[in-house]
Amino acid sequence: ADATYLREFDLLTESFVDPDGEEQGFALPEAKTRARYKSRDVLLVGTDTGEGSMTTSGYPRTVREWKRGTKVEDAPIVFEGEETDVSCGQYLYDERHRDGGAMYEVQSRSTDSSEN
Repeated sequence: ADATYLREFDLLTESFVDPDGEEQGFALPEAKTRARYKSRDVLLVGTDTGEGSMTTSGYPRTVREWKRGTKVEDAPIVFEGEETDVSCGQYLYDERHRDGGAMYEVQSRSTDSSEN
């Protein structure tokens, strides 16, 4: 049961952000979704956007840079794995709080599942 619904939550108002409202909150239907904020208005997201977007294992094969107010299907692909991979993903490592630090985007591919 690793499929989820994605809904943006505002910590200040303690409420979900309406995707059809003025704020145009991020929301996705149930899928094996992975998402990270790149900025307030941009998500890096891997989810089911149709044919070719998932691996044969049923996990995201592509990562898209999804801007607020647009359709996730129209977001540009910034990283993709192979259809036979287990999954692929991307995360952000933010070192800007350090003197001279930067933000790093890290991509990963899980090419097989290992037995423990």
